[in-house]
Amino acid sequence: MLAVARELKKPATDISKFSGGPMDYRRFLRQFKTKIVDNTDSYDELLNFLEQFTSGEANKIVMGYSHLEVKIGYEAALREFESRYGDSEVITHAFVRKALDWPAVRPEKC
Repeated sequence: MLAVARELKKPATDISKFSGGPMDYRRFLRQFKTKIVDNTDSYDELLNFLEQFTSGEANKIVMGYSHLEVKIGYEAALREFESRYGDSEVITHAFVRKALDWPAVRPEKC
């Protein structure tokens, strides 16, 4: 009973759509796992939610595997995500690229 009350007091959380940015991948995966994966046993639902919470390039990946048997398609899409966005070198490169794109800080003229 206490656990139910604790769950009801939690603030509602949203899952940010994942569009394929390596810097957002781990956060999306964590949100998806805690809000979706941990609360369903159906691969049909998992694949549908993965499709719903992705956009752009990431959604194209999910759609590419949606013609397969649902368990195989869901697991294949996650493997593809991990290989494209989860590699530490890819993530590091994305952060470095973002840092290099920041505007230069220049001293103000007096």
